[in-house]
Amino acid sequence: MFGDDFFGGSIDELFRKLGGDGFVEYSSVGPDGKRQVRRKTKGTVFGKALLDKVMTKRHVYFIFDYSGKEDVSAAVKDELVVNDYGEEVATGGKILEIKSKNKIISEYPLNETIRTKDMEFIFKNGILEVSFRR
Repeated sequence: MFGDDFFGGSIDELFRKLGGDGFVEYSSVGPDGKRQVRRKTKGTVFGKALLDKVMTKRHVYFIFDYSGKEDVSAAVKDELVVNDYGEEVATGGKILEIKSKNKIISEYPLNETIRTKDMEFIFKNGILEVSFRR
């Protein structure tokens, strides 16, 4: 009775199936001696996944499909996580935040080798193309 696993595997496996593998969790001890938990995203946190990523010598292009959406825009933001104290803390990473009508519809983590200040985006016929210089 107690040896049987009701979920057919570990609890972590159950949560991965329910929520996906959208982040990696890091745990460390803070300056005050208390545990701090940080999460780093590994892909789309929520919303639609990336359709394609094209890398050239000078540019990196991300292509997303947002058919049926209007007024889609993209911006580079600091990646924030909530620590054990309920405070939002920057991880040092950057994310591509995609909005439609002032509502966040997707987030995607960005690599450190991309120049985030040189971002341009075009939204046409449901396709969002975001470009960065390398």
